[in-house]
Amino acid sequence: MRQSPRILFAIAAVLPMLAAGCGPEVHEADSTARGVVMLDGKPLTGGVVMFFPGSGEGQGGSGMIQPDGTFEVRTNASTTGIDPGTYIVVIKPTDDMEDGGGIPAKYQDAENAEFSAEVTAQGPNEFSFVLTSG
Repeated sequence: MRQSPRILFAIAAVLPMLAAGCGPEVHEADSTARGVVMLDGKPLTGGVVMFFPGSGEGQGGSGMIQPDGTFEVRTNASTTGIDPGTYIVVIKPTDDMEDGGGIPAKYQDAENAEFSAEVTAQGPNEFSFVLTSG
């Protein structure tokens, strides 16, 4: 079957426009947020720190806790940082941590969060979350 040159031209003109609208939307964060998580006076050596928007709207972020207890929040895999605002902070173990990494359940519950964080455009947005197992 032979295609009309007009149809081929129309398809060639429309395809780039359709492709431009496809794929995930990339969100560029306005501020950075980082810090350290301590458990019973020692750095927590794993887990994830999760920032949920306090208003319930907007984009949150998370950061993997490094072996030295530090973390840096990302809104997605390719964007370091987070928008200014008030956040509910939850600290959870990763799936590979035995016995939940010793992280008490009260720090894992967003409904009754123990921590919050105010991220500002001016920064420095350095946070220290001190957990106790007792």
